[in-house]
Amino acid sequence: MFCVMTGFGVAIGSVSSIPLWATRLSQGLASAAIGLVAIAAWKMARSNAPDNITKLLLMISASISIMYSAAWLYPVLMIAGGIFTYGLHLFKHLKEKPKYNGSGSQEQHNQQASQLQDEQNRQQVSPGLEELDDTNEGIRLRNVDSIEEQQLNVDEEPQMFSYSQKLGLVFFSIWLVLLIAAIVLRSTSLANHVAQVFSTFYFVGSIIFGGGPVVIPLLKQYTVDEGWMTTNEFVIGLALIQSLPGPNFNFAAYLGALALRGTVGNSIGGAILSYIGIFLPGLLLKNAVIPFWQRFRTKAYMRASFRGVNAMATGLVFSAIWILWTQVNTGGGNLSYHLVIASLAFVACEYFKIPAPIVVILGGCMGAIEYGVQPTAS
Repeated sequence: MFCVMTGFGVAIGSVSSIPLWATRLSQGLASAAIGLVAIAAWKMARSNAPDNITKLLLMISASISIMYSAAWLYPVLMIAGGIFTYGLHLFKHLKEKPKYNGSGSQEQHNQQASQLQDEQNRQQVSPGLEELDDTNEGIRLRNVDSIEEQQLNVDEEPQMFSYSQKLGLVFFSIWLVLLIAAIVLRSTSLANHVAQVFSTFYFVGSIIFGGGPVVIPLLKQYTVDEGWMTTNEFVIGLALIQSLPGPNFNFAAYLGALALRGTVGNSIGGAILSYIGIFLPGLLLKNAVIPFWQRFRTKAYMRASFRGVNAMATGLVFSAIWILWTQVNTGGGNLSYHLVIASLAFVACEYFKIPAPIVVILGGCMGAIEYGVQPTAS
């Protein structure tokens, strides 16, 4: 998909101005793409916001990110969500912890607390070995089919590849140094445009958490608002990436080609830089986390923290729907008609299981129909 998105970026970047018919076509494509983003947001909400607390965090994240736009806002929202749910977990843990009321010895109190912890641990264990019955017939295991079945289950447990924690810290240090350099380059006017492009996509790849759709509003802010491309060019690329297989991060190749447009060589170089920039942080962090993940992934506080982070990230996807919707209609056209296209795309893909590329193409056809019926700008 890198070559495809780069090719489209080079082609769009070589056009000085987009004619009205192409604008209507792109609005139809983008409206259909918004319907697909809405499907992603809906599915993420069902998975990441199953209870009232996470639903509330989702609504807060979406509302704030719709009303305010700042480079620091998205990571701060996700971190705040993680801290909040961790705080709730800590409060609940302290509330449920047995309290020493002064009666009996402190040793007895500690023993009761230890017994409670053992009971909680037993409840988390697989119910394969539930009960030991000591009778005249000897110790009898219940709810266990056979020793051979247990052994088979143990043998089939996947083994995670890992390496030393020191090497993981090396990867983390490389990621952190590059992130600091990217922040410095983005904040100074002395850096040339090439360095600005790479540092921007590296920064985006470092702070985004929660899946591909979350990156859309951030990319829009850092490319369109910076003047690297027009809103129309951005939504054309959005429609293309929604109609193609692969992760939304492939969108970076298209945006990089437009950001460094001028010659074909510059556009291709921009696509390569942005592609490396947005994928490199994830690769470095993945290798940094692997040695520690096996140890910490089952910790209750880690699960509690990610609960808030995921809910906040999902809220950003909902805000992306609104932000993109407002951008799509800046080029004129019939707003109600575009809403119909987005709604039909949602229903067609989610309920009738029509493939996403076909849905986006049909959206473009409906946009062309709008031009044919009303060829003048409205």
